[in-house]
Amino acid sequence: DQRGSGLSLKLMETAERQAREWQAKWICLHVRRGATGIAAYYERQGFVRDPKGDFDRLPEVFLQAYRRAVGA
Repeated sequence: DQRGSGLSLKLMETAERQAREWQAKWICLHVRRGATGIAAYYERQGFVRDPKGDFDRLPEVFLQAYRRAVGA
């Protein structure tokens, strides 16, 4: 129901603000394998794939890791 409402951008802005407060170097997130729409959205936000952080609990769950430098 929230698609297109800008909610994702607001959440990303909040995550960025919190990461800066914590003096974090990276923001990391996971996307369920096959969720190409959300993965593309995060890539447009500057996130890059980082297979080192993948979360593999096959056959039920496989999450692909993405990361972006804080302030990027």
